[in-house]
Amino acid sequence: MQPPVYAAGPAMPQPAVARPAGKRGRGVAIVAGVVAIGAIVAVAVVAGGGSKKPDSAMPAASAGVVASSAAPAAAMAKTGACTTAAECETACKTDKKQSACVALGKLLLNGKGVTKDVAAAHALFAAACDANDGEGCRSVGVDFEHGDAVAKDLAAARRYYDKSCTLGSADGCAALGFCLDAGIGGPKDPARAVKLADSSCTAGSQIGCRNLGVIYRDGKLVPKDLAKSAQIFQASCDHAYASSCLNLALFYRDGTGVTKDYAKAFGLFERGCDAGNMQSCGAVGDAYYDGQGMPPNRGQALAFYKKSCDGGWAAACEALAERGGEHSSGSTARRSSGNNNNEQAERDAQFHCELEHNGWCGHRCVSLDSSQNCGRCGNYCNSYQKCINRTCENTGNAD
Repeated sequence: MQPPVYAAGPAMPQPAVARPAGKRGRGVAIVAGVVAIGAIVAVAVVAGGGSKKPDSAMPAASAGVVASSAAPAAAMAKTGACTTAAECETACKTDKKQSACVALGKLLLNGKGVTKDVAAAHALFAAACDANDGEGCRSVGVDFEHGDAVAKDLAAARRYYDKSCTLGSADGCAALGFCLDAGIGGPKDPARAVKLADSSCTAGSQIGCRNLGVIYRDGKLVPKDLAKSAQIFQASCDHAYASSCLNLALFYRDGTGVTKDYAKAFGLFERGCDAGNMQSCGAVGDAYYDGQGMPPNRGQALAFYKKSCDGGWAAACEALAERGGEHSSGSTARRSSGNNNNEQAERDAQFHCELEHNGWCGHRCVSLDSSQNCGRCGNYCNSYQKCINRTCENTGNAD
């Protein structure tokens, strides 16, 4: 059976990348034109042949990721998928291709080549789902999971992921698998969650592969196998999936399941950042600040912290403030909006923090050998005590 991965859920600001305490520096952060949406939505409702049903053995994919894990532009062109708003509008409105309607919805959702319009995007997704397009149903599920254009409803999100999976969407199966793992929108089903992560990964969902890697990494649903987890992250990263590159980078930085290699970790953090993963950008800042994988460069560190902070990674905003940079109120607003992957990223950061026998306190990785957190979070030693072997010991110097 292939290694399982679990899907990303709602995000929660965390240190850019949790880093071992005791090392220098505390790791922190880790087409033009207006589209006639009304007309397009009407066209999207026209029934278009739905995707074929998945194999009965096909497991569900992980939830909470807006963008599909589909391959890069070259692969899209090969399958005839549109890449610009103008192309998608034509294919959706004239050719009545539901996949193009969904692609147009994603451009509208992210404001790429067209004015951002979350409500119009949701309408396109919903119409495509009604026409039995699996990716359209998954996108509706994401909207319900995150509350985009609709009231947040996790049970509804799960139902749409289930329908998406049934219609043959590997990413939809990955999303459903994550819901079953985390108990989102209904009861947990660990056994099926693993099967869905495995099968969706096999079917080509990089969301599913990432989820599978996390499952083997954490060892909660299957026996822990860090080497297998690293292999899965590597294969998924080779398909340009930023989150898998980030997880693999953390493995190389910390020596988890692979031989520690700061230079390789830095290269992977850069790949993740280039692909738009803001936690990876924060990690590049950490690496420049601490000189891990390259000579220290404070200016570069602050530049990457700012990029990460502007992209919504809260820990990078903290690093920027603490290490001498400044960020605008606009950055703060973007930070508060959050990043769709922050909750999973926090889980990843906590894993690596505790792997180094540090403590996860208030969303940060801290040393448990300090007088402020001696042995556990918030355990303060008195002025006449010292933290020795993670226990407050009297020194005989009480006032």
